[in-house]
Amino acid sequence: MYPIEQCSSIIDHHPNTCGCCGEALSGEDKNPYRHQIVELPPITPIVVEHRLHQLVCSQCGNTTRAVWPIDVNPSGYGERVVATVARKSGLYRHSHRMVKTAMEDLFGIPMSKPTVNRLRMEASMALKDPVDSAKKYVQHQPVVAADETS
Repeated sequence: MYPIEQCSSIIDHHPNTCGCCGEALSGEDKNPYRHQIVELPPITPIVVEHRLHQLVCSQCGNTTRAVWPIDVNPSGYGERVVATVARKSGLYRHSHRMVKTAMEDLFGIPMSKPTVNRLRMEASMALKDPVDSAKKYVQHQPVVAADETS
């Protein structure tokens, strides 16, 4: 059972009449039987449109377009989408087709199998330096592959 503080709502159900004789009932039960329903919230993608405006200089007539912000992924997918694709592909070992289907069915984000592959590669490249650092660290440790059970 979840603590009452974590419930998004509480609905009390009171009997109107006695189950034996039909007499009208009133009052409160200080310790009612509790039953909880856990539900997933509806999942809808968050879509943010970035518009790169192009303006003409009144002085020289040159046309200049806004620069693409460095924190905007040119793939069209945010970091949580990329991480989810990587997790489903790596940790859960889902095929490209299974990842594609899950992204659409669970999150409402359609993508092609080549897009799944591209996002997997993007995540792999993002993790290359940290993985290399961890590998180098482990290789320079005096004890490797030891635990308390031996």
